[in-house]
Amino acid sequence: MKEIRHKWLLLILVTLTGFFIDYFSKTLVVSHLSYGIPKKVFGHLLQFVFVYNKGLLFGINPRGIFPGIPLNLLLLVITIVTIGFLVFFYKRIPKHNILLHWGVALICPGALGNLFDRIIRPADGVVDFIQIGLSEKIHWYIFNVADIYVTVGMAVFLYCLLRDETLKKASVYSSQDFKKQSSAGF
Repeated sequence: MKEIRHKWLLLILVTLTGFFIDYFSKTLVVSHLSYGIPKKVFGHLLQFVFVYNKGLLFGINPRGIFPGIPLNLLLLVITIVTIGFLVFFYKRIPKHNILLHWGVALICPGALGNLFDRIIRPADGVVDFIQIGLSEKIHWYIFNVADIYVTVGMAVFLYCLLRDETLKKASVYSSQDFKKQSSAGF
């Protein structure tokens, strides 16, 4: 019972802490940066550029897939369904798989932070402001703290799924080898 409480405590604490860090960073950006004007932090390597993003992570626009549905409604539904799936999945993660707990727990504040932005700024979209680049012409999409949580959480999540699949295959192969050796009289 204690382990179950710790499992849910991790999800709640990571989600709330991550959400408030994301919200605070976006609030600072909106109140202190001019829209669209880069503020260099480390030259072109790291800049803060306040923009609104009406699409998904890294500006991906799902309008081509679902052309008839209003974009904001579509993104709200996708995010709510995703959060519901994550909680459903989290409930079923074995207690020993701590890394997978962390992966899912990191995705949640990112999804929640961007969902909250869409609700409080329906006409504008999500506040993005972090830009990484090599020069004035070579740079990555502008993103936010919530996007970092989602990206890191997904990387951990996928690593765990691939690792577990590899372990499962390894155990199947080793048990088959054991059976072959046993039947061969070794």
